[in-house]
Amino acid sequence: MEQELDVLLTELGALSRHYQECIAPYQAQIQALEMARDEATAALTFQIDTLQARLRPLILAEQRTRKVNGCTAIYCHKETWDNAGLRRFAEEVPTVLQCLRESSYVTFRLW
Repeated sequence: MEQELDVLLTELGALSRHYQECIAPYQAQIQALEMARDEATAALTFQIDTLQARLRPLILAEQRTRKVNGCTAIYCHKETWDNAGLRRFAEEVPTVLQCLRESSYVTFRLW
C-alpha cells in the first residue's frame, strides 16, 4: 500500500508540474490584467473597505442582518470552544469526550 501511495503521489506531482507549465503564459497575462484592474479601482476599493469597517461594529451591535437598497450586511453568530481547556476539563469529567467528533481531511501541497 505504501508503494502504491508513493507511485500515485509521484504521478500527481508530475501532473501538477505539467499543469503549471501549461498555464504559465496565461498566468502572466492574468497577473498584468489584475494589476491594471487593481490600479484602476484602488480609490473605490479604499472607500468600500472604509465603509465596511464603519458598518461592521454597528451590525455586530445590532446582532441582525440588514438589507437596504441592494446591499446586505449579513450578521453571522459563531461560537468557538477552547479545545485545550475542554481537554483539561475532560480529565476531570471524562464524559465530556462523548461530544468529541473527529473530522480528518486531506490537503495536497503540489510543487
